[in-house]
Amino acid sequence: MKDWLCDSCQQRGKDDAVCESCFPDDPIRSNYQSVIGRHGTSFEDAAVQCPFYRRIYKKQRMIVCEGPIERTTTTTFYKSGELMRDHAEAFCKGDYKSCRIFKIVNDEKYEGG
Repeated sequence: MKDWLCDSCQQRGKDDAVCESCFPDDPIRSNYQSVIGRHGTSFEDAAVQCPFYRRIYKKQRMIVCEGPIERTTTTTFYKSGELMRDHAEAFCKGDYKSCRIFKIVNDEKYEGG
């Protein structure tokens, strides 16, 4: 288990962390609670597993994630809603460790890259 915290939890402190991803062994924290801590606003966001996910904007076809630099975000725009949904299903809600954005943020910010 990593001993780093996402931006949201880092600002609150380890004892007040809100993300399930930061404290995966805590059965009290539901996935919905972790999404609220990451600024999510819908039950659809509750399926997200990636600790760097921030928000999806369907109309603008974009996904916002934590950025590789302190207090920044990374926004990815998609040519179609279908491409955006495919990415969200495959990586945000699925195998997030295979996502290139996750790898960049994790390497640069948390692994000392």
